[in-house]
Amino acid sequence: MNNQPLDKNKLLDLRYSLKRELYKCNKLGACVSSSIILCNTKKWHSLLSVYDEEINCQKILLSAIDDSILSNGKSFYLSTRKYPNVYYPLGHQYLYNVDLNPVPTIWYNIGNILIKKEILLSSNENTVYIKYTLEESENKVTLQIRPLLGFRKALELNRRQTDIFTSNKEITHGISYSPNSNESPIYLQMSLNCEFVTAPDWNYNIEYSEDRMSGLPYQEDLFMPGFFEVDLSPNSSVIFCASTKKQNVELLNNQFNEEFSSRKKRESYNDDLYYAASQMIRERKGKFYIVNSLPEKIKYSKKIFMALPGLTLPFGNIILFKNIINSCAKHLKNSIFAQPGDKDFSPDSLLWYIWAIQQYNFQTGNIKETYKEYGKTINKIIKTGLNNRIPGLLASNDGLLAIKKGGDLVYNIEINALWYNALLFSSEMNAFNNEEEMSELASKAARKVKQTFNTLFKDPSIKYLVNNITDEGEKDLSCCPEQILAFALPFSVADNDLIGPALAEIEDKLLTPRGLRTTSLDNPLFGNNWLGYVSPEYSGFLAELYLKVKDDESGLKKAEEIYRSLIEDSDLPSSPCFYERYEPGPPYNGAGSPINAVAIAAIYRTKLLIEQY
Repeated sequence: MNNQPLDKNKLLDLRYSLKRELYKCNKLGACVSSSIILCNTKKWHSLLSVYDEEINCQKILLSAIDDSILSNGKSFYLSTRKYPNVYYPLGHQYLYNVDLNPVPTIWYNIGNILIKKEILLSSNENTVYIKYTLEESENKVTLQIRPLLGFRKALELNRRQTDIFTSNKEITHGISYSPNSNESPIYLQMSLNCEFVTAPDWNYNIEYSEDRMSGLPYQEDLFMPGFFEVDLSPNSSVIFCASTKKQNVELLNNQFNEEFSSRKKRESYNDDLYYAASQMIRERKGKFYIVNSLPEKIKYSKKIFMALPGLTLPFGNIILFKNIINSCAKHLKNSIFAQPGDKDFSPDSLLWYIWAIQQYNFQTGNIKETYKEYGKTINKIIKTGLNNRIPGLLASNDGLLAIKKGGDLVYNIEINALWYNALLFSSEMNAFNNEEEMSELASKAARKVKQTFNTLFKDPSIKYLVNNITDEGEKDLSCCPEQILAFALPFSVADNDLIGPALAEIEDKLLTPRGLRTTSLDNPLFGNNWLGYVSPEYSGFLAELYLKVKDDESGLKKAEEIYRSLIEDSDLPSSPCFYERYEPGPPYNGAGSPINAVAIAAIYRTKLLIEQY
């Protein structure tokens, strides 16, 4: 056997292997995701999910497969699945090796049989190829594949339905199947002539262990329409294909080989980071978007604009930045990206949108061109804010912006730090382009904001800044990372004499080896609804602050420490993981989505800041 195996004891230990995830997405939004042993541990895991524009979310089509080989009258399953109180089948016991670079590849060793399984997602179609190669065997074997189908939203679960279609339509080397007349079918085909045995059945009470541990619904029933059966001789291969369109089976081998040859093996951490960043970009109908995490849902919230500069500018990919920001701008309606009341509504997304353009301007160094491209939109947002017309926000007489929460008003430190920065960036752009009236309007408003801010957000009982203040004077005195923006943004609203004490408190109360906690341990609400988890969101701004206020040597050293803390170092076999959050205490295990646009962007932008410094 040519492939040197990993430590099999690790692979057999489900506590290890189920925590290691694989994922692959294409620009259409199709996705393959699971644990490294292909036992789904989250409801959104699947062998093929696609982005459904009508419901604006990821949709599971092919949840999993039960694959097995028959040899000498005995059946051996390759799959592994969790049911109540038991794992069955136990295909992971035959694992010989796992390699996810450049594509997920798993070897199974059963006596004198070595079979390889490669999983390849098409780069430009909603199609997944699964190739089986019988690398070693004394005799031919029979391969059986039982597809388990979802046809559901990624974050919902199925239960047995009595009204679905149980029949399928025969096509070349396979079947097409749809659960009802409203659903587009999935096409399941093989590269070799094979038999499909129609045997409709339900698999009941499949469990997703990670969802269960997170306190989420975790059980479902999945429909299996039947099974494929094909003979394999030693050194022969067959491809199983699942797709939203019927394939020409004579071309499956060529398609697989062309896709495989386009994949580059990742040789370094930078390659891993670039790979992860590419997984966050979507292209549909000539428009480009960012998704923040998996499962996918296109949003126009602040997180997209927080991530955009870091996912594009460090590569010098100015065109991609412009494509994405322009696609997003087309969704600006009434000066917002989503309607108040929508789950994704984020009134400060406008201010992050301006910050993203500001970062673009820093990299291009052409403020006149920036104004030509984006000045009118930015000025419109500024005027909308000054005229008290940003939905969800109220412009107060003292210059600050307040969030409207029911009948209450809340002054938030992040929003007002961004507001001040946006005002001065607008003033600067307009001044360079001889728009003196607009420049002075924004500058005058910024002076008012700074004066009020440095009075309102101070409290004698703490050394850092107040997080939130109600219009009735109630203060949230918890130490939170958002205050970093008051110091680290290009135009910092906080007085300089506040930086030292606040920075010391941030380091003491929030900084961990994985980033910044979302609140300090002494907050009475710590632990409620993930409050206090470690997030990478503001770590890049902390590095930026170090470079801004420390002397050359110590600031650079601190920024480099932040960069190293954001790097996920482990002995995986797994796709490179950049989690959206980490547990608040050692060993700071990753939680939530294994890949997150803001986390990746924070690392890249920190790296860029260090290099440019």
